[in-house]
Amino acid sequence: MKFLRYLFSVLFLYVGFANAQFESPIKWSVSAKQIESDIYEINITAKIGSGYSIYSHDISPDIGPVPSTVEIKESGDYKKVGTLTFEGKKETYFDPIWETKVAKFKKEVTFKQKVKLLKDEATISGFYEAQACNDEMCYPPDGDDFELKLKKSATANSTSSTSDSSQLGQQIIVSEDIKPIATSDDNYQSDIVFNWDKANTTCVQADEADKSGIAWIFVLGFLGGLIALLTPCVFPMIPLTVSFFTKGGKDRKNGVRQAALYGISIILIYVLLGLSITLIFGADALNVMSTSVFFNLLFFVIFVIFALSFFGLFEITLPSSWANKTDQLSNKGGLLGIFFMAFTLALVSFSCTGPIIGSLLVQAATDVGPSFGIFKVKPIVGMLGFSVALALPFTLFALFPQWLKGLPKSGGWLSKVKVLLGLLELAFAFKFLSVVDLTQGWGILRWELFMGIWIVIFMIIGFYALGLFSKDKTPIAIRLFGAASILFALFMIKNTVTYQPVHILSGLAPTTHYNFFNKAVKEPYNTTDFNEALKIAKEQGKPILIDFSGYGCVNCREMEEKVWIKDDIKSLMGEYVIASLYVDDRTPLPKEEQYQSAVTGKLKNIKTIGNKWTDFEIRNFQKASQPYYVIVDKDLNILNTPIGYSDEDVFKTFLQCGLEEFKK
Repeated sequence: MKFLRYLFSVLFLYVGFANAQFESPIKWSVSAKQIESDIYEINITAKIGSGYSIYSHDISPDIGPVPSTVEIKESGDYKKVGTLTFEGKKETYFDPIWETKVAKFKKEVTFKQKVKLLKDEATISGFYEAQACNDEMCYPPDGDDFELKLKKSATANSTSSTSDSSQLGQQIIVSEDIKPIATSDDNYQSDIVFNWDKANTTCVQADEADKSGIAWIFVLGFLGGLIALLTPCVFPMIPLTVSFFTKGGKDRKNGVRQAALYGISIILIYVLLGLSITLIFGADALNVMSTSVFFNLLFFVIFVIFALSFFGLFEITLPSSWANKTDQLSNKGGLLGIFFMAFTLALVSFSCTGPIIGSLLVQAATDVGPSFGIFKVKPIVGMLGFSVALALPFTLFALFPQWLKGLPKSGGWLSKVKVLLGLLELAFAFKFLSVVDLTQGWGILRWELFMGIWIVIFMIIGFYALGLFSKDKTPIAIRLFGAASILFALFMIKNTVTYQPVHILSGLAPTTHYNFFNKAVKEPYNTTDFNEALKIAKEQGKPILIDFSGYGCVNCREMEEKVWIKDDIKSLMGEYVIASLYVDDRTPLPKEEQYQSAVTGKLKNIKTIGNKWTDFEIRNFQKASQPYYVIVDKDLNILNTPIGYSDEDVFKTFLQCGLEEFKK
């Protein structure tokens, strides 16, 4: 389906450059050329790096690529004359990715728009944006606002067709490589300078590797592999493949050896997939995705598509030629033949395993976790767990072929498993929509509505698994799963009405204080502004716990709902002023508070509250991860070693140490 190709193409094109540290290959400049005494031509020039191009402004945004945009805003001080034109070489061709004709510019293009001044002086304001792409991937769209202050010439009232103004017809260079109105760092609070001299660096030895998170990703991967075994694409292959090894080999010992190599090949293939994901996306770039509005909306749509494919509306398949080619290679025999047998299984079963793998990789890749060089660990560990579960039965049944008699026969229950998986995918899709709702401040998918959706879905799962929607015989294991789903739904009902967190949904559901009806549920922080926290700390004589957080940060929610709620932790936190600074808050800063920061190695526009706290964290602590906890006093002395995601014991020691240092 063209729609599916569009979604996955956009995903892979964007992700490679999701990290903010990359500098766009587009250099912008804006100038104005006076044509008549009261008419100017606004020229917006994009100089495009070698090997890159930008899509034309006149292609339809509905076909897929992001068109270049140049917009002159409406005003009573001036009006546009004519339409937007351009100067540059435009190349038009058929693009196989988007399956339509597209147009691009290379090297340089200048967009031109004439304006007529209606007053003696006018400030022309507008916006420009374009997306630079090469043959492999694209940068995120790059653009900014601009303002030009122009005035009529001295001969504005002359009836002569030629003006005496010395500026007439000349190019007035307004800006090279545009900067916002506020110059670099003009509005940053330079009086906030933290002192590290008094920090006790010995009392907390926090392991920020998130070992528990890695173990959990392995468990999720393993469970995903077990579920994949129960799909119609994989389950019937078990007895056929095992029979081939036990009967087709020279002897049973050789057959077992081949089956073991087959299982190892499966593990190798999926671990290599995990490695490829980290190479394509980068070790740090995917963390940016977890709070990105674009990617969370994209993941919501992808998960819904996964669900629809499990419901049988269509199949997400790989080209059949791939499977045919690997099947031919599998006939070569030997170790290489066994490897390609496993590869063939991976390809032909993709319509069932693809959504499971995709869901797992999205969760692993957008979660906070350690990196090993250029490799992000969690996707690799997740694929290891998945592949071990998938490979295990092929090896075990080869060792103990008599166990095959105990396997249930293929039948309608396999299709029922796919529908149940589709319902689960649908439930998880709302996690990503919830992140968008929080970061954008829509206030729609609050606690009650989100939990209501999950309750309805799990009730449907329960009734369907129990066989209430069909007369087919349902295996006992699926019926037990259905009963468990109904019990889980009832448990969610209880916690929803009492506004108690469901720990298993930490990071998936919004927090309980984000609700419609019960404003008595308090936020887990005192303020979301550091200056306000500093004021409270001076008034109450308390230290400050800075909590760098994010609405879309899974580990932040887990800390709040699993660690912060413990009685001993809650008691210690009561001794602090808690400032939760959300790095993905999209609320615009007042224009006079916007500025440009160079702390990331590139001038970056600080336009939102989230931008401000991201810059604040990088500038003062050289960190860009969440959660990240820092304890300071009212004089901005850092009291001990800051930490990130941690377990209850480490976090408790961290808080105790901070209080001890504060009392000194």
